[in-house]
Amino acid sequence: MFLGSAHIARSIAEKFGCENDADCAIVFCVGGRLRGEDGGDGDCEGAGAADIEGDGAGARKARRVERAIGDPLPGHKFVLRCMSEQFRAQIDRWDGAGPKDVALAASSVPGRLVLRVSLNSEDEEPGARAAIGFGYTGRMQAGSILEALQVRRQGAYLQIEGLTNSSEAGCRQSPAAPVPMLQAGNSSSSSTTTTISSSPAGTNDQGRSPQPPVLEFFSCADVFPDPTIEEPSSVASFAAVLAPAKLALVRHFRDTLAVLNTPLLQQQLLALPAMAVEALLEAEDFATDTEANVLLLLATWLKANFEQTDAARRKRLCQLVRLVQLGQPYLASILPALAADFEVGADKGLPGAWLPMRCMEAALLNNISSAGDEQQQSKRRLWEAGFRKYDPTSPWYSRIPRPQRVPLRGLVYDWHITEQELMRQTREQLQPGESRFIVGTFADGLPCMAVDGLLWQPSIRVQHGEHDAGICLHCQVPDAYIVAGSRIGSEVVGVASLHAKFQVKTKRMSLTEVGPLPYISIGSHWESPTVLRLQQLPAEGGADPLAAWAEYLYFGKLSGRVTLMFPGNAHIARSIAKKFGCENDADCAIVFCVSGRLRGEDGGDVDCEGAGAADIEGDGAGARKARRVERAIGDPLPGHKFVLRCMSERFRAQIDRWDGAGPKDVALAASSVPGRLVLRVSLHSEDEEPGARAAVGFGYTGRLQAGSILEALQVRRQGGYLQIEGCTAACDEFITGRLQADSSSASTNVAGLDGQGGGPNLPVLAFFSCASRFLDPLPTEDPSSFAAVLASAHKALVRHFCSTLAVLNTPLLQQQLLALPAMAVEALLEAEDCATDTEASMLLLLATWLKVNFEHTDAARRKRLCRLVRLVQLGQPYLTSILPALAADFEAGADEGLPGAWLPMRCMEAALLSSISSAGSEQQRRLREAGCQKYDLASPWYSGTLRQQRVPSSGLAYDWHITEPELRQALEQLQPGESRFIVGTFADGLSCIAVDGLLWQPSIKVQHGEREVGVCLHCQVPEAYIVAGSRVGSELVGVASLNAQLGIMKNGTWVKVGPMPYILMGSRWESPAALCLRQLPAEGGADPLAAWAPYLLYGKLSGRVKLMPPPGVTLGFGF
Repeated sequence: MFLGSAHIARSIAEKFGCENDADCAIVFCVGGRLRGEDGGDGDCEGAGAADIEGDGAGARKARRVERAIGDPLPGHKFVLRCMSEQFRAQIDRWDGAGPKDVALAASSVPGRLVLRVSLNSEDEEPGARAAIGFGYTGRMQAGSILEALQVRRQGAYLQIEGLTNSSEAGCRQSPAAPVPMLQAGNSSSSSTTTTISSSPAGTNDQGRSPQPPVLEFFSCADVFPDPTIEEPSSVASFAAVLAPAKLALVRHFRDTLAVLNTPLLQQQLLALPAMAVEALLEAEDFATDTEANVLLLLATWLKANFEQTDAARRKRLCQLVRLVQLGQPYLASILPALAADFEVGADKGLPGAWLPMRCMEAALLNNISSAGDEQQQSKRRLWEAGFRKYDPTSPWYSRIPRPQRVPLRGLVYDWHITEQELMRQTREQLQPGESRFIVGTFADGLPCMAVDGLLWQPSIRVQHGEHDAGICLHCQVPDAYIVAGSRIGSEVVGVASLHAKFQVKTKRMSLTEVGPLPYISIGSHWESPTVLRLQQLPAEGGADPLAAWAEYLYFGKLSGRVTLMFPGNAHIARSIAKKFGCENDADCAIVFCVSGRLRGEDGGDVDCEGAGAADIEGDGAGARKARRVERAIGDPLPGHKFVLRCMSERFRAQIDRWDGAGPKDVALAASSVPGRLVLRVSLHSEDEEPGARAAVGFGYTGRLQAGSILEALQVRRQGGYLQIEGCTAACDEFITGRLQADSSSASTNVAGLDGQGGGPNLPVLAFFSCASRFLDPLPTEDPSSFAAVLASAHKALVRHFCSTLAVLNTPLLQQQLLALPAMAVEALLEAEDCATDTEASMLLLLATWLKVNFEHTDAARRKRLCRLVRLVQLGQPYLTSILPALAADFEAGADEGLPGAWLPMRCMEAALLSSISSAGSEQQRRLREAGCQKYDLASPWYSGTLRQQRVPSSGLAYDWHITEPELRQALEQLQPGESRFIVGTFADGLSCIAVDGLLWQPSIKVQHGEREVGVCLHCQVPEAYIVAGSRVGSELVGVASLNAQLGIMKNGTWVKVGPMPYILMGSRWESPAALCLRQLPAEGGADPLAAWAPYLLYGKLSGRVKLMPPPGVTLGFGF
């Protein structure tokens, strides 16, 4: 329902571009050029007019202005103030002053306020004009995705209310019809046809190829929101457009086979920007035949776009390919060649050096991939050794297969040789002993097809004097890999095979199979020499040469077919998957059991547990006999011994041991079909039964049934216990994928910086909430098998929490921190990329967590956590005050387990740390030599390695405010002679910020009857350190300083307050006359807030604390 008057809204819409009632003019400007005094041209740019003096004696004066473009747009101040915060600020600042620039004023109506809109180029003017038009009319005027994005960018720049969402909707809607633009893909792309069509997505019946909306969208990537400029909320809202665009991109290109074997799609691929190629490579629903074709697709794009990418972008793209899944032709030949090319040419920027991998890692990948199932122990050792040097969380090592493009019934590629081509080739007289290849042609005129990362070309071979012709298949290295100086063009030696049926059609349209296809040397061909038996022509000559080929010519061409086959026997695999849980053909039963209780001879209950039935004798004379059994839970699962033996070593051993003996336990046998072998699965609790059942289901179907990380961990544990082949790896891939997706989303939305860190269901938080229960490896499990998952989880954790400043100053992140287990906090403290401002903030983060979780940790765990803080890097306020107090608390309360005694350090070591930190280099060396005899100086406590700095070189701003109602209430309560502190509020309602391990609270000090108002900054010890009996709360004396700049907003401009000296902890610093209020009329009656008018903007008084990088970097002041 529309709120407000429709008549007013319609009237305002009609005012757009209308001189009627206009009281200002909007002038669009770009940097211009004016002539200097000597007649020469001078560069003219900037926000307004200015005189520029040259630096030398012969310098010439030139006037620098912005040049107006287009006609001035009549404006209405009331409307502009309502639609845009930027126009509101301009009007509030300049109203009454008139235009300042003659060049601009000349383009407007004299006497009107001129509002300048500075643009980077004239191309931006239509978008800016349309953005303002939306503010008036509420209608989005854009005829294409590019125009919608241009309007969006200008709307964000001008802060036009509601335009961002409308322009994003414009990106989704077609300008010609109400059809979702980014979802209007080729309907045929979702069909299940198995024959490759010559009309790919994006073509019409006449063969024309209009620009599909999704390609138009990604061609405008240069006008996508810039996260470094636009507000995080604007960037996040654009993600709602980007997500369906990526889905539409995948629907358009479909799969690697379609792209590489369709000229139009390949042409469109080469025109994509890097971010679109990245979206394809990381999409889980982008299908392929093998991973080699994914690498070939990337190589094809990079060969055409190498000069348009830098090394970082190429590395990011290459790391999305799952190299461990490559087949032997690539792992043994092409990958080593690419690695060698990189080692030689990376520093020189050679085009062949695009895959950022070195030869030793290529060898590791080959070894891991080629280790067979009988070499599982060897494979585990390879992973363990390799991951000490390489990143196990990289997609390079991912075993999650992409969707298989080749359907169960196969994928058909038809080829042909026309009669004209056959006539031309055979008319040319062959010389005795000579043979000739006549190459076939696929759809779209392609002479070969790209399958499994290689090019395959069919042909027929005719030989002088022979009445039989052979069918050949050539195997070639794609041109995408062959660049000047590359080893692939000259040194690759390898063999490959094509999992396909090779057929030729006879005149009766029957298909005659050629083959079977053996291994073929790359760069060579395979031939079946006597497939085509030609008819004998009359000896006297004069006959049509094509008459000999009559048996094979139909519709004017000789036709053949290559049918790619589904990997393995699809019918068998599908049949086995359907057997899961099915009584049909079942020859055993799987029974899930937990410990039960049976009644003893005297009627009392007895604990009953164990792997089977047994009699238990008591030790004493009065011992009672009791029968110990396991209790079956859930329904028995029908099993098939042949399948179970193949999937699990444990089931194989059970079947080999008990097959034929029948079930041993009456209680269990009663739950199954009589006469079947019973295979018991002993569990600790009933909660484990769904995971065990799902693990067996994975063995049958190859599909992991898990809806969450907890469920995947449960299946993983049971899969490892039951030794089901591939189950643990599939669960690890599922968990890692969830964690990596969580990290990508968090980095996109800047989680942790804006307080929108997400809820408790985030995968990384869900993982650490339950992972500790699954860390202890099973006896049958390699202890290092979970390392890759943990490494991925640690990275996701650090990305989520981002930095100590984010955690300590964002209530939601701090709440999530307090709920973390100790192992997660440990991961944060030891992570090199967990950023901070100073090490004091890192210690404060730990103290904050320990105050809430003290009772849930033991002394050993607390010591382990505390040892990860680099105490020698603490500043003087901590080293001279807080650290000695914490050490004294430990000495006094460690034996009693008091909450204040959490830092395992004694007073003398605290003194040594303080001395080392403040000493010069030579003195520090001597102190370390002396201290190492008593203390562990290899501990992180003494580490001088700096963590990643959170505060950028430009500074990090924290804005605070006091609302007009708060200010009015405080002034009304102020009594004569009284002064009062009015505390500011930061984002999320915080009254202070945690910086450098202390709390800093801004306020203003008002005094009754005084026009001057002070700005204060209070320094406080955090509550995390203050516990009952602690010296930190009662005996602390120290001073601190904040490496920051303070500012107050006055008339829309930040005004510096300060400088700040050292502040006594628990006290405050004050700039007594920072604000000078207006004089109110002596007769009274005026609104008391009128005196504050220069400082009140948007209903509040605004201030800023801008943190600066650590001392040593000289920066100018600026907000």
